Amino acid sequence: MSARAKKRAAQVGRRPSVRHWIERFQKLAEEMPPEVWVFVANAGPSVMAYDSKGKRFMGPNHGTDRDGVVDSVHGGKWEGGDW
Repeated sequence: MSARAKKRAAQVGRRPSVRHWIERFQKLAEEMPPEVWVFVANAGPSVMAYDSKGKRFMGPNHGTDRDGVVDSVHGGKWEGGDW
């Protein structure tokens, strides 16, 4: 991380509105029903269903099976990618 990016992240992270949003986001994660998990792809987060044995549905190439999507979040500023 560049020094400029690190400084900006610290500034934004101290804002009360950002702290409040992060706390709400963490609470949602903690309260997630056991039947679902969240997959994040380029289009944003998708709520996925586990199978009846608590396993993730996998596609033919050992990737996530898109048919297991319960719902997807659209809007906002979601971005996916790799570090």
